Amino acid sequence: MIIEKLTWDSDFFDLNIGKSILESTADFENFDSTAGYDLVYLFSKNPIDNLNCIDEKIEFEKEIDPEGLYLSENVSLWEGDLTEDLIRLAILSGGSSRFKKDSKLNLKFEELYTRWILKSVEGIVADFVLVVMEEENVLGFMTLKMHNTYSQIGLVAVREDTQGKGVGSQLMNKAFELTKENGKQFIRVVTQQENIDAINYYSKNGYSIYKKEYIYHYWLK
Repeated sequence: MIIEKLTWDSDFFDLNIGKSILESTADFENFDSTAGYDLVYLFSKNPIDNLNCIDEKIEFEKEIDPEGLYLSENVSLWEGDLTEDLIRLAILSGGSSRFKKDSKLNLKFEELYTRWILKSVEGIVADFVLVVMEEENVLGFMTLKMHNTYSQIGLVAVREDTQGKGVGSQLMNKAFELTKENGKQFIRVVTQQENIDAINYYSKNGYSIYKKEYIYHYWLK
């Protein structure tokens, strides 16, 4: 079993953190507990017996219709500095995050998501930050990153008092539009197995499951 050292995570959490992708549950039997790590993120296609899964991650994919018309007139591209509105929504987007669930990491959960949205606004981890505004207030936002043949939705959230009013659908339509304009064939988005509303939404709107992973935080210290 190969463990990759995660330098950024290690520095951020002040721990020695690694990552391993298991091809089969049998790989875990060869785990070297003397490798000097405090924590190893384990990614597996199948459940691992006797370990508590911290996240069942489902990645959905949808093919972009090159002739499709995507209505998103109320969505704009964020071009300003980071604001408190964006920070609050970024933290809201991580409500089911494994970094929030893990009691040994969650003290830095809000700082982690604040850094994520900052790097998105700066164009480091996202190509676009989409927003729906009401006067000076951000009602909802989404980050989008372009890859070779697809775009990837990163963070997405709608203010609690605005949910159910079509803000999320407008953001999604803008993401489709940008994906098409940039010549990409697919759009992908990740959610958690426990997020039934999101799973139902994607399933009813033409998405298919691209990948499913079981993620474990294996603590050694």
